[in-house]
Amino acid sequence: MTASSRTRKNYAQASEEWIEQKLERRPRRPAFELIFVYSQTEGTLDIYLSGDRKPIPDLQSIFASVWLGTELPPDEKDERVYDLAPLRSSHFHFAYGPESGILDVAVKKLRAKIPGRNERIVLEADVSEDRQAIFALAKKVLALPLSKLVITQVGIQVTFAPTGKRRRCPTRSFEVSWPNSCSLKHGERDSIIRKMLADSGIEPREPSTRRKAS
Repeated sequence: MTASSRTRKNYAQASEEWIEQKLERRPRRPAFELIFVYSQTEGTLDIYLSGDRKPIPDLQSIFASVWLGTELPPDEKDERVYDLAPLRSSHFHFAYGPESGILDVAVKKLRAKIPGRNERIVLEADVSEDRQAIFALAKKVLALPLSKLVITQVGIQVTFAPTGKRRRCPTRSFEVSWPNSCSLKHGERDSIIRKMLADSGIEPREPSTRRKAS
């Protein structure tokens, strides 16, 4: 089960207004929106807000206490490290079975660092017609082979089989950055992709230390 809720928080401000032929300072409370997305199945909570991100840990605790009636464990640093080195090779194959619904997986973006130099290179290619396009581009424009570079970020496109009466194959694009950042969320297809990354040796299998609510 996944649930979402929206909460508006007010913070007092004061501004001058023309009242009865004179200026007066009057307090006002402009609202901004907080969006909570809680997945009971995954035991995860995502919070979306604009501006400063510092209140998020406190908002997580408040949500768990008020809506779930529980307390969050202490937040711990995620020590997992993604292994992006295998993705330098065009011969690498992602591991997934027919039960996953995945038809194809292609690397469409590579960000690489030149060892010993404070420089990085970003390559992006259209993989709609050629799933190996990023490697053809790298061979064309780079002076060094990819095997000599350190991959710090990859963009991946996953193509799923169509479902129901749909003829078009849905795709999901996301990025994985070294050491442990991934733009995937926790929806059904995102969970399938995470399993594919783990089976392929890209995403560590150790349990995530992300804060959970039960």
